[in-house]
Amino acid sequence: MLPEPAPKFELTVLETSDIIYLELAMTAVKYVKGKIKAGSANRGEDYARRKKNKMQPLYQGTLDAQRVAQRSKLELQKQPQWIGSGWMTPEVLDMHDEMCFLGEQAEFTGFGNCGEQAAVAYKFLSQYPISGLTIINLMGGNHEFVVLGAGPNVIEDAICRSDKAHNFFGPHAVICDPWLGGGMCFTVSTQWEKAFAQMMAEAAPTADPGAVLIKCITRHMHRHRSTKVASWQPPK
Repeated sequence: MLPEPAPKFELTVLETSDIIYLELAMTAVKYVKGKIKAGSANRGEDYARRKKNKMQPLYQGTLDAQRVAQRSKLELQKQPQWIGSGWMTPEVLDMHDEMCFLGEQAEFTGFGNCGEQAAVAYKFLSQYPISGLTIINLMGGNHEFVVLGAGPNVIEDAICRSDKAHNFFGPHAVICDPWLGGGMCFTVSTQWEKAFAQMMAEAAPTADPGAVLIKCITRHMHRHRSTKVASWQPPK
């Protein structure tokens, strides 16, 4: 089997921090490709590769069933457990934990579309001291990806128009998209228009780009679990 192609990006004049984030983004794409070996349900090249290599045939229905099972597990992970002497803190305490859990589940199955692949990349990158590490959803654009170096306005549930992305993400943001084009990385400051156009073409070709909104699913706040546990309130 041929090795996965290296993630693609265009070289521009960049600051040191941007170069570091691009390198980390490309490393994350390679990591995702190594974990999501079966690829996605909605890219023709992944289906063709599975067929050529005589892998298990996987379809969107397969992924839908996988998501239902994973969401069921996730809900259990959000629930506190009574152990006789008190309540045990849930494993999943916030959206960061949720994304990392879904990334872990996707790694286990080795199969997923843009959302699963973004979760795997986010989980991988969260081990590094990256400022502004976020997962982004294109509302109306059927797509999710990761951003490194996002500005202070990009917080959980924040929303902006796609034509305001430069100001929203800030001057040093880097897109890490393991699904797009088989794995791509972009600098927002110089390549947002190209990246967004390709996302729309591949993920939502019939959608109106002007109606698509950018939403931050979560931003990694680098809070230790002990800090989150200390602020958790058990059921009364």
